[in-house]
Amino acid sequence: MRVARFACRLALVVACTTGVAAGGQTTECTLHFSTGQTLSNVPVAASLAEQERGLSKTHDVSRGMLFTWPQAAPRIFWMRDTWKPLQVGFFDGSGRLFQIEDMEPNTDTRHKSAQPAKMALELAQGQYQTLGLVPGKTVLLRGQCN
Repeated sequence: MRVARFACRLALVVACTTGVAAGGQTTECTLHFSTGQTLSNVPVAASLAEQERGLSKTHDVSRGMLFTWPQAAPRIFWMRDTWKPLQVGFFDGSGRLFQIEDMEPNTDTRHKSAQPAKMALELAQGQYQTLGLVPGKTVLLRGQCN
């Protein structure tokens, strides 16, 4: 019964594929939201270097970027050398979205998760609202997105 309730609360299903980018291997995910929206080919920041770079030094942030870690822990994001306004959503170990932060371009302001996060999703500013994602929604990762 508990599993059935969790499945009913599902906010997002993620299916992942691996492709080859100019710099080598890259992983991308297609995210299916309970709102009926789909984000295709969302890049996954898998390595420490990819996580540190994030969406900096790019004008095209339309696909966003997914960050995943093996363990939930406090997370910090900043916007140095990032040219477009973004939002970061933090998800806990059970897949619950617990915080959304607006982030301004070219700043060193630290955006800290209020609790340990196992996943974060950077999107263009306003996309969380467009997709109807608010704190309390849950996410389920399927496949290998990290």
